[in-house]
Order: sequence, then structure tokens, then C-alpha cells
Amino acid sequence: MTANVLAEDISLCYQSGMNGHLGKPLDILQLLGAIKYHLNISAGATDV
Repeated sequence: MTANVLAEDISLCYQSGMNGHLGKPLDILQLLGAIKYHLNISAGATDV
């Protein structure tokens, strides 16, 4: 998670080896999607 949300900043995150990017202000649905993705939970699951 970072406050750096410019396209160049996001690109640098991925170039440095990060596997995701969550910018501030935090979007709760984006956060939950990232958690589900990294826990390999299906998109239809609601009990995270």
C-alpha cells in the first residue's frame, strides 16, 4: 500500500518486484479483491 498513485510510481513498484498495488485513499472493494486474489478465493465468495 502506498500514497504514490501516479502511473510512473505504479510502474516502478512492479519493476521492483511487487505483485500488486493498492493506492491511498484506500478503496475497500479493491482491498478485498486483492486479499481474495492472494488467498485464491473465488470472486463469488462472500465470507472473507
